[in-house]
Amino acid sequence: MVGLAVWATGSPKLFCSLIGILVGYAIAAFFHVFPPSFFADYKAASPFAVPDPSFLSYAFAPSFAAAFAIAGLASGLRVIGVLTTCQQMNDTAWRRPDMRNIAAGIRADGLGCLVGGLLGVPVLSAAATLVSVEMTTGATSRVIAWSVALWFILLSCLPKFAGLIVNMPRR
Repeated sequence: MVGLAVWATGSPKLFCSLIGILVGYAIAAFFHVFPPSFFADYKAASPFAVPDPSFLSYAFAPSFAAAFAIAGLASGLRVIGVLTTCQQMNDTAWRRPDMRNIAAGIRADGLGCLVGGLLGVPVLSAAATLVSVEMTTGATSRVIAWSVALWFILLSCLPKFAGLIVNMPRR
C-alpha cells in the first residue's frame, strides 16, 4: 500500500488502500488464517437487509458533561487546523484561512458527530491523517466524498460485506 501511494500514478495510487486490503485477504486465505466459522457465517448472512436500529438505547450521565465539553472544544480546534490545511492544499494562491468556510466545516463536523452519536457509531470527525491521505493521492473533490457516502449507505445494507469487514483477519 505504501509503495503504491508513494510511487504509483493513476488508479493504483487512488486505490492503494483497497488493493492492500484485497492482497491481505488473499494472503490470509493462502495461509488459512480465517477462523473455521468465517465461511459458515458468510454463507448464512443475508445478501441484502436494511439495518436494524433496535439495538439503540440512550442514557445521559451528567458526570461526563464536562469531559464531553472539553473534548468537543478540542475537536473543534483540531477541525480548524485540518480545514486550514485543506484550504492551503487546494489553493496555490492561499494567503489566510477563509473563516466562513471553516465555520461551515465546523458545523458540518459537529452535525456528523451528533448524528453518529445518536446512531451509536464511533466518532465521525475530520482528521489530519485523512488530509494526509488526500494530499498523498491528490483526491480532494467533494464529488468523491458524496459518492463515498452513497457507497457507504449502500454497503450498510449488505450484511455479507459487513461480515467481511467485521471478520477481517487480525494477524
